[in-house]
Amino acid sequence: MSTVIDKEMNDAWLAGGRKAHKLELIRIHRNRLLRQTDMYALGDITMSDEMKTYRENLRNIPQTYTTETQFDELMAKDENGLTHSIWSKPWPM
Repeated sequence: MSTVIDKEMNDAWLAGGRKAHKLELIRIHRNRLLRQTDMYALGDITMSDEMKTYRENLRNIPQTYTTETQFDELMAKDENGLTHSIWSKPWPM
């Protein structure tokens, strides 16, 4: 193999590895938020429409956000934590 091909393959692997790592971090955070709101999905509790939408949006992250740029937007932070609107919980909880 030529050095150029090796570099291209290495660059492609690194890009894919970063994307997969970011997706895994997003998945971990999303699953934690879903677990925190599981009690609202129980049969004896009426879930608000806002909570239903919130949980549906969290579940749809893998289909809705597919590029590394979108992953970066999801994981953007400021001094208060993650800033993307999808992480905003409906209140009161």
